[in-house]
Amino acid sequence: SFVCHDHTSVRKPLHLPRSLKRADQVDGKVVEASQQQPRQQLAAIAISGSGLRAVPPSILFCGEWLQHLDLSHNRLESIPLDVARLNRLKWLNLSVNYLSSLPEGLDRLSELEDLNLDANNFVEVPLPVTRLPRLKSLSVRFICIRKVPPDLARLAHVLETLRMDGNHPSLL
Repeated sequence: SFVCHDHTSVRKPLHLPRSLKRADQVDGKVVEASQQQPRQQLAAIAISGSGLRAVPPSILFCGEWLQHLDLSHNRLESIPLDVARLNRLKWLNLSVNYLSSLPEGLDRLSELEDLNLDANNFVEVPLPVTRLPRLKSLSVRFICIRKVPPDLARLAHVLETLRMDGNHPSLL
């Protein structure tokens, strides 16, 4: 059976139903679950505001089907390189955490189209972001970046939305 580990203060495993298309977890509880397709078709996981300090390892085994992952409003300081296993991921929300870097292998998320890094500890747009071949929307608001890497121009032909408000005035 599929197990999502809840890394809040209780640290007990969260067992998800066998047939699940979407699961949202808030304060350690599944608050929305749609059982329309078998668990092999799990398309979205939201674990927002749960106080996570690490990405639950069980999420990393959803690579063949997971398309949306929301890990916002937690206490993440790093993202494991193994997140690159999520090769079907199209939407990733890492906003409002304590991230200051991203793993170099992040560019293996070749299907990623929407990335939200708002309100983290970055001082510049992380270089791996500039290598995401299908990125259409990037949000790096309120992270006090002072420098945009020249490599961000690589995304000019695919990037449709770039949100940078709330950063150093010289960037705007």
